[in-house]
Amino acid sequence: MKTKILYLFFVLIMILGCQKKEESNPVQQSNKTPPETKTVIEIEVPRTYIDFGNTHITPSGKTGGIGITNSNASNAELTGTVTVTGEYFFLDAGGPSFRIAPNSTASISVRFTPKKVGYAAGTLSIEHNSPSKNSPISVALSGFGVQ
Repeated sequence: MKTKILYLFFVLIMILGCQKKEESNPVQQSNKTPPETKTVIEIEVPRTYIDFGNTHITPSGKTGGIGITNSNASNAELTGTVTVTGEYFFLDAGGPSFRIAPNSTASISVRFTPKKVGYAAGTLSIEHNSPSKNSPISVALSGFGVQ
């Protein structure tokens, strides 16, 4: 009988002891909100023109390229579209839309296929979601068709 009473007494002390510890050490809840992460998207286009130089009048023409980089300072995806204007200039690869992860580069390839002798000009336009530069970014295209 004494053993049962001691056992119950011990259990009661344990229960009361635990309650006092919980009361004296309440869980702290903070009303502070975590700092907001600012979205950063930085586009880098290293060239403002592509010069195809003298290009023979053939069906294959000549290709030129440019890289579009979402810099390592970015923490979000760079997205957009590319278009090419100008007679004899065509988007060859890398578009018309792109999605570039941070610290990555996408290659855009333009083909110049002159059909006659003479100078030709066009523009590669890059529409993008980066606030770091105005959109669109224009890259001048030029070439000279030769026999």
